Amino acid sequence: MVLSQSGAPIAKKQPKTLEKHGDIRIDDYYWLRDRNSNDTLDYLKAEND
Repeated sequence: MVLSQSGAPIAKKQPKTLEKHGDIRIDDYYWLRDRNSNDTLDYLKAEND
């Protein structure tokens, strides 16, 4: 986990392409939606600390 100068965790970017109604967008933080992922839980624990 990478920390900022203030000690806050920095969420990693994992681009995910989403398409809806013909519009395409990139969500770099889509991985944070998975509440059962160890990466998400580790990030949230670090943020809470």
